[in-house]
Amino acid sequence: MSRLPDTENLMVLPRADDEPTPTPPEDDGEEQRQREIDEIRRTIKRFGYLSLAVRQAD
Repeated sequence: MSRLPDTENLMVLPRADDEPTPTPPEDDGEEQRQREIDEIRRTIKRFGYLSLAVRQAD
């Protein structure tokens, strides 16, 4: 029976062709705030569609 290798000491190394994640430009916080607002709006919209589907299923 073959034994699986010990994975505790393994680590994932980036491939040579992987590009580093670009760092976002510094902003005054307004862009981050707008992204958060947009995410909240998308979440509200999703729950709105979900509640509509639940009401139609009743």
